[in-house]
Amino acid sequence: MNLSKLKRRAKEYVEIEAKCKVRDVRFAESFSLLGREDVVLSVSTDDAEVPEWWVVGGDSPMNLYDKARFSNPDCQVRVHLSEGGLWKSGGCDDCNRRAA
Repeated sequence: MNLSKLKRRAKEYVEIEAKCKVRDVRFAESFSLLGREDVVLSVSTDDAEVPEWWVVGGDSPMNLYDKARFSNPDCQVRVHLSEGGLWKSGGCDDCNRRAA
């Protein structure tokens, strides 16, 4: 997996989906499940309402998550995997408290 290419894709993706300007994209962590390789990227933007996002991508379809709702990459990965049907979980307790 080419991390530089993935960062460029994440920047373009966030700018289109969140309708904002990306300031920075940083690697947070990588994970592997059922032969799929993905990474979590930390993205900061110029948006006053949602300035920071987690972006997951790689072998799975790319998606973005508001950092205010997901406290850390591990928490966010659980939600990403459960949305894709790969993990039967409602997320972690910390994230569930934040979303309530």
